[in-house]
Amino acid sequence: MVIVSLSLPDDLVKDMDRLIQARGYKGRSELSRAALRGFVAEHKEEDELKGRVNAIVVLGYPERAEKELSEIRHAHNDLITSMLHAHTKNGRCATILVAEGVDDAIKRFFAELRGMRELESLEVTVLS
Repeated sequence: MVIVSLSLPDDLVKDMDRLIQARGYKGRSELSRAALRGFVAEHKEEDELKGRVNAIVVLGYPERAEKELSEIRHAHNDLITSMLHAHTKNGRCATILVAEGVDDAIKRFFAELRGMRELESLEVTVLS
């Protein structure tokens, strides 16, 4: 086993401690391992995409980030088959994108979305 040291903001550590208590994790290391396993599995699935891919992408971000998302969306307009956008409370937005395209193009699209500076959440569901 390898020991890895991380520097984390106080608010994230407080959230981790709350989850440890609420979900019954034995400590920060166990919680971190569980989170990293999920993260690695998600990215491994995307790395292994082959051929034609259909996916649903759900994004959450502050309203001020709409321009950045719009630029990414327009750059990949050939992949997007449907979109739903909603404004939520406190200046937040939610966008659902349905995308279809070849594996490399879809992977680039996902990478650009993940690179958004103010992205708060991103969920990808691969349909095929």
